[in-house]
Amino acid sequence: MGEQELYFDKFLTNDHAKQVSVVRFIDKILKKLKPGSNVLDLGCGRGETEKIFKNINPNIIWIGIDIEDSPEVRERVNESKNIMTYDGTNIPMNDNSVDVIYTRQVFEHVEHPNELVKEIIRILKPGGNIIGSVSQLEPFHSFSIFNFTIYGVCKLFNQEGLVLKEIRPGIDGLTLIIRRGLNRPKLFDRWFDNESPLNRLIDNLSWLRKWDVKKTNLVKLVFCGHIIFWATKGPQK
Repeated sequence: MGEQELYFDKFLTNDHAKQVSVVRFIDKILKKLKPGSNVLDLGCGRGETEKIFKNINPNIIWIGIDIEDSPEVRERVNESKNIMTYDGTNIPMNDNSVDVIYTRQVFEHVEHPNELVKEIIRILKPGGNIIGSVSQLEPFHSFSIFNFTIYGVCKLFNQEGLVLKEIRPGIDGLTLIIRRGLNRPKLFDRWFDNESPLNRLIDNLSWLRKWDVKKTNLVKLVFCGHIIFWATKGPQK
């Protein structure tokens, strides 16, 4: 095993190498939450996750937060009183007050990601979870600023006060590039929640070469368009 593979090994899972979406990934976290636990959708955009999360666990308190203006915010139909506005960095919530943070395809739009992670660490309860996804090989979209490599995700979400538990591959990057080139036909939407074409090809290559699960996960992550991550708030020095 090479130096790079050794670094990623502690974040790779060996239960399966399937493509996942962040909504499905958060399912197991929400089902375990006690009544009254709160879930913050950081970058809630249209606000559609309130209904999705309440269907998973009707006893949670959903909170949405986003910047004042974005293409997604302009399309918002959710008029919940639990939606607030912030400046993109400073979250107006108390220390150690949030059980779970959900952030889907947000950090590629954030101007100061390290500062926002500091805020996440501040507001999460000890042992609290952050579940999210971020672009790696996805073309420019909705005023995106950065794309993150798998190494970048590991560095950002595994630092003092935050422990990265695992990273998993989402939809592959080649499919996202072709989708953008064809002007985002709805035909491609099915591959956000199901094994996308390049990921299927990697599965076949894995079978032929007899790779283990971690190796297959790593190869999918190298070529993925979306990286799915899960981290928890750990002890702070």
